[in-house]
Amino acid sequence: DWTALLTKYPTSEMVPETLYQKAMEEMRGKNPRAAGATLDERMRRFAEDARKAEVLYWRASLYRQTNEFGEAEKMFLACLAAAPSKEFEREATLELGMILQQVGRKGEAAALFQKLVDAPIAEKLGADRLAWLAEFQIEQKQYDAAARAAAVLSQQNVDKGWKQTAWTLLGRVHRAKSERDPAIQAFVEALATGASTVYGAEAALRLGELLTEAGRFDEAAKHLNDAATRASSPELLGLRAHAYAGLARNAELKGDSEGALRYYMSVGILFDDATLVPDALHKAAALLDKLGRGEEAKAMREELRARYPASPLANPGQARTGLLEREARS
Repeated sequence: DWTALLTKYPTSEMVPETLYQKAMEEMRGKNPRAAGATLDERMRRFAEDARKAEVLYWRASLYRQTNEFGEAEKMFLACLAAAPSKEFEREATLELGMILQQVGRKGEAAALFQKLVDAPIAEKLGADRLAWLAEFQIEQKQYDAAARAAAVLSQQNVDKGWKQTAWTLLGRVHRAKSERDPAIQAFVEALATGASTVYGAEAALRLGELLTEAGRFDEAAKHLNDAATRASSPELLGLRAHAYAGLARNAELKGDSEGALRYYMSVGILFDDATLVPDALHKAAALLDKLGRGEEAKAMREELRARYPASPLANPGQARTGLLEREARS
């Protein structure tokens, strides 16, 4: 019918609107090539009318549908430059951000998504994109921006797994800013969701570490043991190792040298981490010395040198000499 109207009245003042409606119908009919051709004709013939920004938006969306990302980016940028309504401005910003994220331009994508976090369109970002945004901003040390993205995720109508993700990310932000009590509260909220995600294992670990710092040793041990249990799968082995190291430190600060020694030795036996294990073996040797078990301490240090010869802790005297030489040269 729209085609017939164009054929019958080719000079009518309604031609621009007819072309627009024809393109909309072609999009609803899942015919992006035809819709694109119609919009191209409209832009060619009526480039500067009141629907300019909308036409650019829809043309960009069609390019995105057909995976022509370079053209889509140009059109979305042109749309944003054409003073679109708030609705089209937000939609164009969202779609442009998704293109940039897809092609690996993460910083630009994050900047666009961040503009939408407090907008009515925020729900369209989706839980996965809000979590990605919060994690990316944490990596960039943009902590306030990360906290806002995570807070919005926590307030959305999402399942408990995403709620746990949101609270854990908020805890990360507070921990990075040395805000211990808010970090503790965020990790408590993460665990209270009842979800069993990798973020739950992280929340239990960090909560245990923070409670250890606060001198709340028994509570800390409970959460560190919970973290070790949650991190039982092979892909979470690193978190499990840190949970055992956390239990060792907790016991040591509590004054339980025997308990700390057991956990440090467990780290050395069960895991292979070039940073964590040398530290555990070094501390285990120091505790053995403290407990008057010098021969065992000597054997522990020999094991450290054999397994991690490149570690500064394997040859502390050599490491100290190297440091002094570097200081002298500087």
